[in-house]
Amino acid sequence: MTGVKNNNKNADEMATLAGLAAAIEAEFNTHLADNLPPEQNFRKSMMRRALNILRQNLENADSPEDKLAVAMGQSCAELAANLRTGQQIFPDSTMLQSHLLAYVKAKLSITNPKFLAQQEARQK
Repeated sequence: MTGVKNNNKNADEMATLAGLAAAIEAEFNTHLADNLPPEQNFRKSMMRRALNILRQNLENADSPEDKLAVAMGQSCAELAANLRTGQQIFPDSTMLQSHLLAYVKAKLSITNPKFLAQQEARQK
């Protein structure tokens, strides 16, 4: 029962954050971006990209971090700490590799889809 409450709370929080991000993006695009001088085009582009990444992350119910944590049975921070100290032992290292590869691909599909497409095209 607590898990259901937590999921509903998380969904509500995600919806609130998504609404806030959409409001910020609309304000930026409507009132700020066009008023910036040309020498600020790079910053304008980076702000738009950051807002886009934020929106996409909020739209994904299961983040890449959540999927990796479920697959590995621990949070990403715990997994990273255990790997750094050599305390993480897997009977099958291919399982870890496949989950980490899926995680990296999921992150790249949001942050750099062109690079991901290029890498996947090279592998074919």
